[in-house]
Amino acid sequence: MCHEFAGRSINVHHIKQEADGGQNTLENAIVLCLRCHAEAGHFNLKHPLGTKYSPSELIRHRNVWYEACANGVAQFFSSIEAKVKRTYTSGELHKYVLLFKFHNSNKNVVSGWKLNVFMPYQFNVSTGEVEQHLEEVIDNQCYRKFQVTGSEKLFLSESIELTDPEWAKIEYDVNQAIYDSSREFETKIIWRFYSDSYPPITGELAWDEIQQF
Repeated sequence: MCHEFAGRSINVHHIKQEADGGQNTLENAIVLCLRCHAEAGHFNLKHPLGTKYSPSELIRHRNVWYEACANGVAQFFSSIEAKVKRTYTSGELHKYVLLFKFHNSNKNVVSGWKLNVFMPYQFNVSTGEVEQHLEEVIDNQCYRKFQVTGSEKLFLSESIELTDPEWAKIEYDVNQAIYDSSREFETKIIWRFYSDSYPPITGELAWDEIQQF
């Protein structure tokens, strides 16, 4: 997940835990350094601070890494870490903030970037220093588009927080009505990252990763 050299200090992690019925198969496995393994093992959908390295994020990173290795470009692989943090809870309303982090594992210097985040139309979204653009239809669903940009220079092995809980903030609400209606559809948050040194990096957070009620 961190794309740092770990030598023999690695573990094979069950993406779906054996205690939850996960199988001892390659499809349910990912190789992680000891630090990332500790983080992945503490994913907890019901805890506001336990949302690092969800199962779908592990699978996405693993598959992209396999593809990079197969194409001989693994040493140039960079990534986006996307996670959700719960900021408020009551019996009627939950609030969450989106946190995106970019890791530059490429020898090229990144000196300009933008992150587009597409939020489900039914979500009530509040932002900080974030641009709101026209709505877009993706896979026959309507999304609100938000954009964060930056011009900081990022060298090899450097990282940057693209959003945060205060300034570059993207926060959304989930109440009981939204929760009930969204369960009927494949509700998700979509993101696309662009820079002056890379092809676009895209991804999404599925419904079971962006809410707890």
